[in-house]
Amino acid sequence: MIEHSEPGSPVGVIVAGGLGTRLGSLCHERPKPMLPVGGRPLLRRQIERFSEAGIERVVILAGHLAPVIEQQARAWSDERCRVEVVIEREPLGSGGCLRLVPGATGPLVVAFGDVAFDMDLRALVEAHRRQKARATAVVHPNDHPHDSDLVELDADGRMLALHRKPHPPELVTRNL
Repeated sequence: MIEHSEPGSPVGVIVAGGLGTRLGSLCHERPKPMLPVGGRPLLRRQIERFSEAGIERVVILAGHLAPVIEQQARAWSDERCRVEVVIEREPLGSGGCLRLVPGATGPLVVAFGDVAFDMDLRALVEAHRRQKARATAVVHPNDHPHDSDLVELDADGRMLALHRKPHPPELVTRNL
C-alpha cells in the first residue's frame, strides 16, 4: 500500500502486466489473471474483494494481452465499484507501473493479478492510516524463496530491506 500526499479514498490497483511464462501454453491467449479459479477468473475475484472492502475504484494495470483484460474487466464495473484499465505500453516492472495510476489521492491498495487473497482489506487500510505509514505490505512465506524477492523486518514488523532476486549466496533472512 502506498500513501499519497493528500488523504483520500483508497484505490484498488491490480498489477496484471506479466507474461505468465511459467504457465506456458495456458497464457498464450489468456493473461494469467484471467485464468479461472473455482470457475471464475482470478481477476474478477480480486475486484470483488476490493468492492466488499468498500473500495469504490479499481485500476487494472495491464500489459500482456491487455485487450482481453480490458474487454472483460469493463463489464465488471458497476455502481459499487468502478473498474478502469490502464495499458502499459512498455514493461515498467512491478513497482514502476504504479506511476500510471491516474488521479489517486489516497492509499493505493496494490495486489498482483496472479495472487488469490481473502483478507479484511478495510482493516488493512485502517491500520495503515492509524500507523501513519508511508507504505504497508502484506508478505508471506512461500515454497520458492530462492527465486522470490525477500523482505527483511525488524522486531516490530517494520521493513528494513527488500532483497531483490537473485540473492547473494551469503544472504541469511526469513522467508517472507
